[in-house]
Amino acid sequence: MSSTGNHAIVFGASGISGWEACRQLLSYPTAITFSQVTGLTNRPLTREAALLPLDPRLGLFAGLDLQKPVHEVVKDLSKIPHIETVTHVFYYAYKHIEDPVEFNKVNTTMLETAIIALMKIGAPLKHVMLQTGAKGYGAEYYGQVEFPPIPLKESTPRLPEPYASQIFYYSQVDVLKRLSVGKSWTFSEVRPDNIIGFVPNFNSMNEAQVFGVYLSLYRAVHGEGAEVPFPATNAAYKIMTTEASTGTLAKFQIHVSLNDDKFENGEAFNVGDKAASFETKWPAMAAYFGLKGVPPKQDNPQDAMEKWVHDHVETWARLEGRYGLKAGAIEGTGWWFGNIVIWAFFDRPFDLTKMKRVGFEEDDDTVKGYYAAWDLYKKAKIIPDIDVDM
Repeated sequence: MSSTGNHAIVFGASGISGWEACRQLLSYPTAITFSQVTGLTNRPLTREAALLPLDPRLGLFAGLDLQKPVHEVVKDLSKIPHIETVTHVFYYAYKHIEDPVEFNKVNTTMLETAIIALMKIGAPLKHVMLQTGAKGYGAEYYGQVEFPPIPLKESTPRLPEPYASQIFYYSQVDVLKRLSVGKSWTFSEVRPDNIIGFVPNFNSMNEAQVFGVYLSLYRAVHGEGAEVPFPATNAAYKIMTTEASTGTLAKFQIHVSLNDDKFENGEAFNVGDKAASFETKWPAMAAYFGLKGVPPKQDNPQDAMEKWVHDHVETWARLEGRYGLKAGAIEGTGWWFGNIVIWAFFDRPFDLTKMKRVGFEEDDDTVKGYYAAWDLYKKAKIIPDIDVDM
């Protein structure tokens, strides 16, 4: 196979988006599109433990701290083989901080540090892909600001102050606009809403993990064929959203990075699978676990799922022993995040016109994304592969 010379670097390779990007970059759109893939993680993560392909083109490197000064990050990056050949950046790095002002400042500075460091090293950058999200549409400030018309479009104006200063996506985009002026590289902003996928460790903001643990435990408690009501409200059951399975997400992000001649520098793109409600997804999700998904029997309180799980921790402990599961799944699952997801109370489907306009042909179903993630969670021994006779 001939080499293309494309070298992708993935900041945040152990996260839900970065993990899948590392995997897809080895095969999409072809097996020779990228000659090298460099994944950067906070904590050590081997390819074996990550369940990533044992491909010699993939290197995983831990411990890069983007909160250090630029010259120190340059020094640390310089230890990575062939870092001076990086052409494509996929940026998912993220630092959670409670104070919104500091949160914005730190995450924006981290991105700026990463790109400046690569430029100082002399990397021949072609494209920087920045993942943002629905926060930019004001989803978390619903009721405080006027929510945009649906389906949500990329042309939607930014939120007014004081909310704008709390959206670090805005300042990250502004940094890339400034840094790319007069440079040979371009950038794109890709906006998913809720992301459905696998991570090889416990992740606090992961729907597939939340429902994987819940439905596995429900099956163990109630048996095959049992009805499992949606654990929220009848209204939430019918809310329309555009979730993004990580396969669709990563493939589209790679697509735009390779086709920047089809759009203006800095353009934003919504991404996702077909818009759907839990009314259509829940029966299919439950069926994966041998259960019958049905509507809520009554309107449940927001923490109903979380409370039910903690009432049955002894059953989960038995599952850990029987199936050799990694310990700590219940404690390592973001039930607070699951509570937010299933208690949605307003429609927010995305307009995906631009996604198709740049020639992206993939068209998937979010339920397939859940299934793919759960297959990997079983392989990683995070949820059980429950026997029919359990």
